[in-house]
Amino acid sequence: MTNNKRIKIRYNYSIDNQQLIWLRSLFLESQSKSRIDLIAAKSDLSDFLFVLRTQTSFYLESKTETGKNIQAVCVQLNRNSSFRVVKKITTSNHPHIDQSIPVGSVLQYSEEPTYGVVNRYKGIPLKVGESFYQINYEYIELVDPGKG
Repeated sequence: MTNNKRIKIRYNYSIDNQQLIWLRSLFLESQSKSRIDLIAAKSDLSDFLFVLRTQTSFYLESKTETGKNIQAVCVQLNRNSSFRVVKKITTSNHPHIDQSIPVGSVLQYSEEPTYGVVNRYKGIPLKVGESFYQINYEYIELVDPGKG
């Protein structure tokens, strides 16, 4: 279980090891699919997002809350996945980027290894110019998720 501790420490996130294993299993069973529908307890949403973002290459396309559950539609990311900027990206909200990116810009997802460069819990690697940068989730949306 030391691997689980390392994951939790790196992201400064606390999750029970049994919960982590159970949530990982939801995604491992679906790795070969490009799109999956999952149902989880609403009380597990934070842990669900943690595992989705840090342990898989899936992206949360949409979620619907019904009673005590959430229904999530997740799309497997690949080198053809594109994201549209929905909130202006500036050096103030993304200090590691040296330029502003206007709303409506389309950025390409990167499958390149970005360990230590991108905090997958907060954002994903997208191509800006000739470089890849972490763009935080609240600033982007998946373009054409059916082809994601």
